[in-house]
Amino acid sequence: MKEKNVFKRIRERIFGKSGQPKAVEAPEPVNTSPSKTVRKTAPPAATEETSGSEHFIQIGFDFGTAFSKCVYRDILLDKAWVHLPPSTKESEMPFLLPSVLHHHNGTLSHPESAGGAYEAGGLYHVKMALEKVGKDDWDAPELIAYQKVATKLGIELSEFVETCAVYFIAGALGGVLKELKTRFKGVSTNGQIFVNMAVPVADIDHPKVSVAFDRALRRAWVLSKELAGFPKTNVAELMEMIRKASSKANGSKVREACFLYPEVSANVQAFVRSRVSREGMYLFSDTGAGTVDQSVFLFSRAGNKERLTYLAARVLPLGSSRIELRAADRSGKSNWQELEKWREAKESGRTNSILTAVRDELKKELSADSNATVGQAKLKLISPQQINELKVIFGGGGHCRVPYRDAVMEQFGNGFFDSQKIENRRRVSDPFDVGMPAPKDLELPNGSTRWLDRLTVAYGLSFEQGQLADFTLPKQVRHPTAEEIWKPRRVHAGAASKDDC
Repeated sequence: MKEKNVFKRIRERIFGKSGQPKAVEAPEPVNTSPSKTVRKTAPPAATEETSGSEHFIQIGFDFGTAFSKCVYRDILLDKAWVHLPPSTKESEMPFLLPSVLHHHNGTLSHPESAGGAYEAGGLYHVKMALEKVGKDDWDAPELIAYQKVATKLGIELSEFVETCAVYFIAGALGGVLKELKTRFKGVSTNGQIFVNMAVPVADIDHPKVSVAFDRALRRAWVLSKELAGFPKTNVAELMEMIRKASSKANGSKVREACFLYPEVSANVQAFVRSRVSREGMYLFSDTGAGTVDQSVFLFSRAGNKERLTYLAARVLPLGSSRIELRAADRSGKSNWQELEKWREAKESGRTNSILTAVRDELKKELSADSNATVGQAKLKLISPQQINELKVIFGGGGHCRVPYRDAVMEQFGNGFFDSQKIENRRRVSDPFDVGMPAPKDLELPNGSTRWLDRLTVAYGLSFEQGQLADFTLPKQVRHPTAEEIWKPRRVHAGAASKDDC
């Protein structure tokens, strides 16, 4: 029944209900409500060009802090492929597209050979810069390089950052569309290709941030053909292109093609859709380059539909790039050459007193922050004892044992948990750290299974909207009242009666 409903939605999305074109809806204004931003209405009307297509393509775009990744799926075949950008095909992990731009004399480009390295003229962490603008966090260190360029060009910082985000997303998606034309002959972008992009739960729960990401995605989608492959483009000309694209980007057709979905939900799609998944409460800790995104959620099923109910979500500025940033700061130098030196030392696994001190510092901070995440979630439980059943899922390209895994697993020894119940779980080998199953429908080159750790978000986003697990955001889950909180009944020992003797 579930698969029939999926194909019904696909037919309606391409042909309209009962084979008739649907009425064109008036464009919606930009809405700051997260529910409006992440839940779309009926799919767009079909056109003559799309009605004869035999493919229905869903693009899953993981807009990452250091690297972006993409998986696309033919929904009718239920088969997915990893996008390999032409500029990265010779690298060890050719699906990783560096999320960095280069600025020189008023022109933006993408440094094809960057590979995540630091270099002069680089504009790094485009995703985090857009998030900071959305939060009006103008003193964030991620904005320093952008502020210098914006001041030099005489434009507003917020407009320059959004311009950079549109340019990067459009260039990346344009590359995907080119690959689709090679794999699927005759595929058009006029109705049967759609894109899902991930946003951290704590950000999608922040109206202004979610609007910024939604707007950037829609404008990039409109410009994806023109900016495919990141052609060198003058900033002033790029801003004019975006201005002209804004009207189309606000239209109902583009709004239906572009969809925002919580990053952690995308990350665990492989888990919730697998046979090994179990209902329960989970802490997901996703370590990226810039942040550690943590969420505590309840996973449940109703019929054939999965639901994720978020109790707490936090975006912590403790990602793996903080290791080289803090190491460079401790060394007394913060130029790009020093950052690159420490990044290489970190990636190679080398250690010294500075790296050890930085890792210890991050572990202490992440442990305290993880404690706060768990504490926020426990406050929303009707039965506080349920916290003792918590399981952990780790993800992200920056994840490693020290400091990230160790800091999170320390939580099971803190005061939020019943030590006896935790010990009982250990005694019966009840797993605390739940692994992610490998998807069966994702085509990978031989010997490439190690890619999976960095593709879980893009893979999860490659499903059609109706197939994705429903979710409830943290602010939609209220704290229970004192009367609602379940309290175990105390058994009072009374004086023995003669019947007890």
